[in-house]
Amino acid sequence: MDDRRSSCRVSPAQETCVSIGGNRSARLVDITPRGAHLELATALNPNHTCRISLQLGDETVRIKARVAHCKLTGFTSFGSGGQLVYRAGVEFVEIDENLADTIRRAYPLAIAKPTRNGPIKVKVNVEALERAAAEEHGTN
Repeated sequence: MDDRRSSCRVSPAQETCVSIGGNRSARLVDITPRGAHLELATALNPNHTCRISLQLGDETVRIKARVAHCKLTGFTSFGSGGQLVYRAGVEFVEIDENLADTIRRAYPLAIAKPTRNGPIKVKVNVEALERAAAEEHGTN
C-alpha cells in the first residue's frame, strides 16, 4: 500500500501548542513540511482555511492552512469539568521551500513516528467484558 504523504510525520519531542486564528489553541500531534495533525477542544470546519501560528526555533511563523478533516475523538475530564477532544488534519497552503526547510530543521526525522505495517494487536480482557454483560443483564 502506498503512503499518500511525501514526507514522514514527525512528533514533537515535547508538548507543543499552536495558535489557530489567534483565538484557539491546539496541541501539535505531528507535523510534516506539508501539514500537521492537531488535537483541540473545538471543531474546525473541513475545507475552511485558517492561520496557524507555530513556534519554529526562535521565531513564530504564521502558516495558512486548509482543514482536511476534523473528528471528535474523545472526552477528557480534567479538573471540575470535562471537555470534548477533536483531532484535525490541516494541509499547509502557500508554503515556500524555505519555510518547509525550517519545519524540517525544527522537527528532525530522528524522532519520526514509526509507520505501522500489518495488523494492530489489541489485548481484550474477556472476563471483564463477560462480567459487565452479566451485570447489565442482572445475571450475576
